Amino acid sequence: MKSGLKMRPVFHWAPHRIHAHIAITVLSLLLERTIEHACQDTWRNIRMI
Repeated sequence: MKSGLKMRPVFHWAPHRIHAHIAITVLSLLLERTIEHACQDTWRNIRMI
């Protein structure tokens, strides 16, 4: 699922930073999927427009 985001490993030690990182990642994936569903196309094709 991360292929569209081109993410790299991130290491956090503080609990609040871990929680924030996970929340942002989930929101970005949700946004990507919502856009794909609305456009009825893949994220790769949408980015090229």
